Amino acid sequence: MNDPVLMITLGVLLGALLAWLGGRFRLLTGNGQVTILGVTVAVFATQGWVWGAVLVLWSLLAGAVTVFRRPYKEHFKDRLGDDAAESWLQLLARLGWPAVLALLSVAVAEMDYVVPFVGALATAGADIWATELGMLQQQDPRLITTRRRVAHGTPGAVSMMGITAALGAAWLFGFVALLLSSIETWRADDGIDERLLWLPLAALVGGLIGSLTDSLLGATAQAYYHCEVCDRYTEEPVHTCGREANQVRGWPWMTNEVVDFVSTVVGASVTAGVTVLLAQLPWP
Repeated sequence: MNDPVLMITLGVLLGALLAWLGGRFRLLTGNGQVTILGVTVAVFATQGWVWGAVLVLWSLLAGAVTVFRRPYKEHFKDRLGDDAAESWLQLLARLGWPAVLALLSVAVAEMDYVVPFVGALATAGADIWATELGMLQQQDPRLITTRRRVAHGTPGAVSMMGITAALGAAWLFGFVALLLSSIETWRADDGIDERLLWLPLAALVGGLIGSLTDSLLGATAQAYYHCEVCDRYTEEPVHTCGREANQVRGWPWMTNEVVDFVSTVVGASVTAGVTVLLAQLPWP
């Protein structure tokens, strides 16, 4: 089933579908559509349908939670100058590390990167779900560092609904990866790697820690600005009104994209570490 030509064809078809949906629902810019197509083809071509299917599911669900009740959430995003569609840079901030792991798995064949790959997607998914579904909580979230009430969409803000959504997303991607891996080993009449049995739990832990790392960096190190003219806070040095905003915290180079990328690396590493630890325990 992992015939190279078939996998490349599947990657092109499904990547094109994701790109079309991203444009149809204003989720991706033009270069974002090209990026999701390229990443999907690369994962299918190098790792086959199991890795590719997890990526496609991640993309579909990320789009679904973003579109869900979009009119209600738009005023929170507009306040921060958050574009409705993600560019290539924003998309690679979430999917760049999973793509690198897929390529590394080919270059360093003696090592298996499926666990950190799933952990990275679990983190990126947990972050998106926490942000998009957390905005639906009527009560304002709290800043992770000070517990002070802040507006929805503020970098570093956390809520119970957001944390619950993050847990659900992280566990789901771990479970789906385990399920698909089990189907593949059954089809190949082979035994499953016992480490993968811990994927749902490991992805839950790694995804949550990665997502909280995102929030912690967002509340402390991420660049944050205030537009004196509009009296609005923003993640960009130039507000949507066109005027330069004053930096109020963080480092200029620590953008939201850098935070997203770092959190996926953390989530992938934690997921891999938890899997190794649980697999080595003397279970009866």
